[in-house]
Order: sequence, then C-alpha cells, then structure tokens
Amino acid sequence: MPGAAWQGRLLLLLMAVGLQCGLLEAPEGAGDAPVRIMLFGDSITQGGHGLSAYRRLLWWRLKHEGYAFTFVGTRNMSIRNAPTVDPDFDLWHEGWSGKRTWHILRFGVVPDAVQKCQPDVVLFHLGVNDLSVGDKVEKIASNVE
Repeated sequence: MPGAAWQGRLLLLLMAVGLQCGLLEAPEGAGDAPVRIMLFGDSITQGGHGLSAYRRLLWWRLKHEGYAFTFVGTRNMSIRNAPTVDPDFDLWHEGWSGKRTWHILRFGVVPDAVQKCQPDVVLFHLGVNDLSVGDKVEKIASNVE
C-alpha cells in the first residue's frame, strides 16, 4: 500500500487536473448544489490495512479550499468490509479491492454505480492490479476504451 508521500503526490495530480479542467465547478443550473464526485478504482481508492486511501486527503483538501462537493458511491467501507480508518470525511466511494480494469469496466459496475448515484464528476484510479499481474499498458488502455 502506498505511503503518505505517494498519496500526497496523487492528490495534487488529481486536484491539478480537476481544477485545470473546471471539473470541480457546479454544473450549469445546479445553483448552490454541491458537485457530486464519484471516486472509482481498486484498493487504492477503497482503503484499508490502516490507511483511508487518498479519499480522506482529497476530501479535506477540497473542503479547506472551500469547494462545495460531496463524495457519492454505493460503498462506504474499507477492504474486507472493515470500518474506514479516520472516518472524519465523506466515506462514499466505488473502490473495489483486487479488481482489474476489465472486471470493473466490463461487468456493469461503472454504469450501475453512475445510474444509482448520479455523479457530476467521476475520477478513475485503475490499472495498478493489472500491472501487478504483468498486463501491458496497451492492454490496460484497451480495457478502458
């Protein structure tokens, strides 16, 4: 599991991309409604083994910056349904420990979660499990097309 320094770099990358693309602005016509953010991925998103994943750091950073947002998803527990470490943030997510890109994207997990939760923004963090079993980057990229 990645350490805090690695998670901090990931958070900064996610925030830079989101801010640069205007992804964290409320959709037109939303009024004061918070932006609904769905965090989708594997165990790095789900968290566990003593870590809250990057979700906690992202939540606190966005809150500190004054964004109106909420995390959405169908899950709110860590790996093996353990309670989330440091549950002082919005716990909802779509983290699926141990899953590879083909499983998450081909078996309806994404469309089902999106339909149920109606996110404005979906952040994907997938592919680490694919790399760990030797899949080539080209194969991983074709899984997510």
